[in-house]
Amino acid sequence: MGTMEYKIPEYSIKVQIGGLGVMANVFADHYSSVADIIWVVPVVGGVNYPTDLEREPPVPVTILGKVRLVDVFCIPRGPVTMYLLSDELFLKQTATDPYPPRMDDTESLALYSMWNQCIAALFKRTRANLLHIQDYHGALAPLYLLPQVIPCAMSLHNAEFQGMWSTKDAKERALVGSVLNLAEDILSGYVIMGNAANFVHAGATYIKRHQKGVGVVGVSDFYGERAFKRYPALWGLPSVGGIDNPDPKDTDGLADDPAILDEDIRREHKMNAQRFANLDVDPDAELLVFVGRWSFQKGVDLIADLMPKVMAEYPNVQVVCIGPHIDLYGKFAAIKFEQLMEQYPGRIFSKPKFMEIPESLFFGADFVLIPSRDEPFGLVAVEFGRKGVLGIGSKIGGLGKMPGWWYPVESSEVHHLHKQFMRTIRMALSSSPETRYNMRVAAMKQRFGVSNWVRKTQRQHMTAIEASHGASRLPEATPPGINVLSSQRSNAGDSFRSGHHAASETASTYLGPHSFKAKPSMASVASYFSNAKSITRSTTALLLEENTDSIRVRLRDEDYFELSDLSTVNVNEKGKTQFFTDEDGNASYKYSDMLRSLDVKNSTKGLCIDSFLVLCKDDFYETNHKLDWAQQ
Repeated sequence: MGTMEYKIPEYSIKVQIGGLGVMANVFADHYSSVADIIWVVPVVGGVNYPTDLEREPPVPVTILGKVRLVDVFCIPRGPVTMYLLSDELFLKQTATDPYPPRMDDTESLALYSMWNQCIAALFKRTRANLLHIQDYHGALAPLYLLPQVIPCAMSLHNAEFQGMWSTKDAKERALVGSVLNLAEDILSGYVIMGNAANFVHAGATYIKRHQKGVGVVGVSDFYGERAFKRYPALWGLPSVGGIDNPDPKDTDGLADDPAILDEDIRREHKMNAQRFANLDVDPDAELLVFVGRWSFQKGVDLIADLMPKVMAEYPNVQVVCIGPHIDLYGKFAAIKFEQLMEQYPGRIFSKPKFMEIPESLFFGADFVLIPSRDEPFGLVAVEFGRKGVLGIGSKIGGLGKMPGWWYPVESSEVHHLHKQFMRTIRMALSSSPETRYNMRVAAMKQRFGVSNWVRKTQRQHMTAIEASHGASRLPEATPPGINVLSSQRSNAGDSFRSGHHAASETASTYLGPHSFKAKPSMASVASYFSNAKSITRSTTALLLEENTDSIRVRLRDEDYFELSDLSTVNVNEKGKTQFFTDEDGNASYKYSDMLRSLDVKNSTKGLCIDSFLVLCKDDFYETNHKLDWAQQ
């Protein structure tokens, strides 16, 4: 599998911002009990990686018809083997921002092209048995191995993100194909949906054609069903299944913690949380928290809109909101919370950035706010619920399984959501201590077991393999614990590894771009090129020269892909974004100025975040695309 979020505990490295990162680590920590795992991850900027990692032969990729070599380093971790990819494109991302900020520009397309080509190359190099695709990021990888067909499983952590690179005319289609290094028949047959390159559509189409549509699941039963109904990219499949994410701490030895029900201990945690957030220290206050990504999908704007009303109606309520903003709704919620902190000192704490959450907040809060417009699983509800913090939010997707107050979402209209959310907050705050105690007891006993998830995921993999190759082609004596990701690693894989390491070097500098020039093992690269022409169509640009010490690779300057090559092209004509992004900051400045008059009434009307952004988007399209429409 390949994921852009990961942890390497041995080196205190953590690149993780959401549920996908949590689940990637669950795979490494627990699924490795039944399978050997090949885990591909990128090296990101601002992180201190060890300098003595084992070097593997670089992976050749082709972008815009030119070759680039991506450095590969290896970390063996028992049944998990991590391959770290190092390139200047990856180094532009950070531990708190591991993904490109856009999904419609050329640079992000080039990054995902490199990412998918590397995953495909390493899949072939390690002779793995199955590729597990986590969301859209690596969904193109199997296309680079065609006509060879490989078994694939796909987990949808958040199907809202699919990629939106424009292909509305022949010029854009040709450019997207050149950046992705995919032929027109592959591009049109798998990737393009409507007028855009859609990676979820590519993964779903591959699985539909080559394994009867079997192997795609959402990260909860409800979310799999909802995603299948909601997203046209999945409609070619017969269905989308569901496997509930586990609570990573819910292992077989998990025991109930009676301290969760001790009110004196909870009050002490609450006071520590208040000190952490610079709130008025009051153990009798009602403490509400929001933890997660600040975005439209998570509904953080709804919390900001309702805060003046909540503050006015409940003088003893305090609110803590923590997490990075990842879209305009999160950005404008942060602006609004800044004003709210000034208006309600000692009652509201806002930190719109990624940070470690203190234990006192998990144990000391009374309620966790989860007003998501869409929620694949709802790990936050599980994490807080297991510690006695009751949920207030929407009953949608994977939410509603933990004890709490959950409202149905019958419309996406913002004022309906305001009404439903506020009504539910009132119900929760008016509940009796006895009711809350009983609900905490129930929450503490809820189980989302890791072992159950392992069994279901193993079955997902086996059915994907059977659908891809046919049950008759599986070994007759396959044991229940087959290493479905790389069962050959112990023989063919190890011989490959030992052959490479015999001539490999260790990295002597920080893992950065072009470090492959420090004499890697190139004999294997030469062999790899001869056997992997489906990976790149520019192999003729390589000049292999014999050296007394080793074989090394040299590329002609005009045949080597540099990032500066991207400045000469753009997926979108004239480099113009298709979407309103407030790039100049004018809308932010205007909204901040308007918030000086913020009060209970206008917070959900004229100063409603959604309403303001809709007006900004309308103005943007009118101003920036009026000429385009006229020309069409």
